[in-house]
Amino acid sequence: MRNFLALMAASTMLAACGGGTGPTFAGSAAPPATGGGTGGGSGGGTGGGNTGSSHSFVNPTEVRTYQGIGGAQTYSYLNEILVDPTTGSFIGNATSHQAQTYAGNASSARNSNISITYDPRGGVYTLSIADPASGTNVSTNFQDPASRTDFGGNVEPQWGTPDTGFQNVSIFEAGDGDPISPYRRSGQGRVELGRNDLPPLGEDGSSYQSATIFLQNPGSGTDYVTFAGFVRNAYNYAEIEEDNNGVTTTTYRVEHEISRGAFVFGERTLNQDVPTTGLFDFSGNMLATMINNPTIDGQNGSSLDSFYQWIEGSVDLTVDFANNEVRDILLNGIVSDPQIDALTQNSGNYDPNGIYSYLPGGTAFEASGSATIDLVGAGGFLGAIDTARFVAQGGNLFADGSSVQDILIEGSSIDGAFFGPNGDEVGGGFRIVGGIPDERIDIMGVFTAGRN
Repeated sequence: MRNFLALMAASTMLAACGGGTGPTFAGSAAPPATGGGTGGGSGGGTGGGNTGSSHSFVNPTEVRTYQGIGGAQTYSYLNEILVDPTTGSFIGNATSHQAQTYAGNASSARNSNISITYDPRGGVYTLSIADPASGTNVSTNFQDPASRTDFGGNVEPQWGTPDTGFQNVSIFEAGDGDPISPYRRSGQGRVELGRNDLPPLGEDGSSYQSATIFLQNPGSGTDYVTFAGFVRNAYNYAEIEEDNNGVTTTTYRVEHEISRGAFVFGERTLNQDVPTTGLFDFSGNMLATMINNPTIDGQNGSSLDSFYQWIEGSVDLTVDFANNEVRDILLNGIVSDPQIDALTQNSGNYDPNGIYSYLPGGTAFEASGSATIDLVGAGGFLGAIDTARFVAQGGNLFADGSSVQDILIEGSSIDGAFFGPNGDEVGGGFRIVGGIPDERIDIMGVFTAGRN
């Protein structure tokens, strides 16, 4: 069996040599005084309006549970790499992602499997996602005050958590499903936890699960709705010995189940308080998680692997209350660097600047769509994305040699609601599913906006 200390050394060397593959935006701010809880429903959602003069979304005094509008995606696979029997270090190249399964699902404004609770007495968030359609299952209570974390120290958020450029973002991380699990993780065995740019690795028979939420503090642009993202990483580690004609080989295997998602939540406008006249422009923030793999059958290269990437940016839209329209929805963002697993980074031919099954970090994202207000039927508004594309930046080209990639949209959705006393703010989710055969393109995003 391989020396686990050698595994740790390999992990440290990977961090030094592999290059950071995570986003490089500005840091986050302190945790919010923000609310969630079991207030009365409004606008068809679970989160209610203000029920007492002392409570607000920015300064909560009551326990509230909010229904999230957004989406989740889960990608599972395994990969392997050979181990030098003498030194215990990795040799050769990792296999491609094997036994791949992927699914995503976007919720509507009225029907969601995502909920978040905030208890201001203890400053405790509880995140619950039970979505069979996407295969995502998260139930985490961020009970420990040490669940609060940030970028810039010796301990940073786990791999896959973006260091966003949004103002006043708070990050919480805990062992999955267990409020008193080992700090920031649950599982068994001996695991080297890695860092934000380095996925964890573990010894034979070990496992690891950890969940993270990050959210913009209410009052940082919007007062009645905010957005959140989540990361869940789960791994099983094994060493497999085989006898090949008298020669024993050892293979190190990692089984991955990695979930990403984003959602908005807040205090929804009562249906009777949504305006019926007026034309207003709104602007705000946009966040999305994405898998974009154009190489499933090798048409743009030999790689078959898929990797997550975050997109962050802005949204602009117009609400015509008199005609029940949400139109001219414009989404603009920048794609972060891909989240590359540890064994792929350890491969001898891995080049962080090479062409793989992902978009180069810094690529621009543009999309547009429209929606119809249907308070009775949908609890808000619903529609679709009409156009979406990626634009290469800095003279770079995509794997197929182009500078612009238009997404062939097979399926899309926009689901949103109004928030605040009189529809002062909007929040919603969107999904874009690519339709080219043998590609895996799925974007799950959210936006929050206030009146200009």
